[in-house]
Amino acid sequence: YECFMPEDNIKEFQKRIIDKVNNLDTGDGVIILLDIFGGTPAQALIPCINGKNLILSGMNFPMTIQALTSRQEHIVSKEELISCGKTAIQSYEPNDEKEPEDSFFG
Repeated sequence: YECFMPEDNIKEFQKRIIDKVNNLDTGDGVIILLDIFGGTPAQALIPCINGKNLILSGMNFPMTIQALTSRQEHIVSKEELISCGKTAIQSYEPNDEKEPEDSFFG
């Protein structure tokens, strides 16, 4: 992972990300997970990413786990990651009639 810190320079951050993407890419591209699409990391990354790489924003922890476990199996689907992220968003209030979901992963 790579984080943009307040003391970071955008150009240095871009170089670190490009180097990391190039090191991770085995030929099929790299999926980059971002928390906020319009944030500084996204603004730094978007101009530097080529067509075979994918940026997904709005990431959450279950989406990250799914991406990491799918990567080990060499099967990572954009649709599966987005679905996992959406499914993980749950609402539960003590007075609800329904029980919270047992699993975020279906």
